[in-house]
Amino acid sequence: SYSYQFIVIDTEPPVITFNPKLSVEEGNELDLLNGVSATDDSGEEISVTVEGEYNFTNPGEYNLTYVAKDSSGNEKKEAFVLEVTKKVVVVNRDSYVAPNSSFTTSNGHSGVVKNGITYIDGVLIVNKTYSIPSSYGSGLTSETQAAFNKMEAAFNQEKEESGIWIWIASGYRSYWDQKSIYNNYVSRDGQANADTYSARPGHSEHQTGLAFDLNSIDDSFTNSPQGIWVRDNCYRFGLILRYPKGKEDITGYMHESWHLRYVGVELATKLYNNGDWITLEEYYGIDSKYS
Repeated sequence: SYSYQFIVIDTEPPVITFNPKLSVEEGNELDLLNGVSATDDSGEEISVTVEGEYNFTNPGEYNLTYVAKDSSGNEKKEAFVLEVTKKVVVVNRDSYVAPNSSFTTSNGHSGVVKNGITYIDGVLIVNKTYSIPSSYGSGLTSETQAAFNKMEAAFNQEKEESGIWIWIASGYRSYWDQKSIYNNYVSRDGQANADTYSARPGHSEHQTGLAFDLNSIDDSFTNSPQGIWVRDNCYRFGLILRYPKGKEDITGYMHESWHLRYVGVELATKLYNNGDWITLEEYYGIDSKYS
């Protein structure tokens, strides 16, 4: 009689589960194998390695390969991209302006820097030129919240039974909240694009507690009944349309019909300018540019 022994030879390569694009900021390190898994039907031990050269200190895109190999020698390769983004260096104004100093703007307004915070004619200024310390802010100021409450009440009365509302969709943001938001935008769109619509940490009005975003936070708000009403009425409550249309080169940011800033009724009325909004930069004779 004869006996036969059948030997099953594994010829199937492993299957790799992975993220095709990874991103990390320059100077930081990332475990490229974290979250990566490899399986096959044999139950054999599988090793996964990374093939290719990369440098966490040198910004750029690196085309790399995951290599999975089982104990039978079957191998599977999958390409992925590692993006090392340029580190965002935020230079706060208080780091190069004396903690307490005074100055005069180009059109004669009086400015003062107190503990790294800039005021012009008593109004706190934050833009791409003027920053605030990371420790500043704890929430919407009482004046800002009260201004919104009054505006909301007036809107509800004047738009009675319209079935539409206004609400604060995004109010106070800490320095660290803004840093996370901004860095995510940089990773997605690149720093040059992100700078047109998102403030670097320390340069956001949201951190002051004097600003908030309404409703949808996108262009659909501009010509909505709420957006039109807010544009033409917010000044009555001490609020300004901070980034008017057509003033992008002045403010440094795209038009944002949903972003309001509290400055008080007297100044807001001047900036409303009968519907032809004037920016804080124009009014005070200052610029908004990162150094």
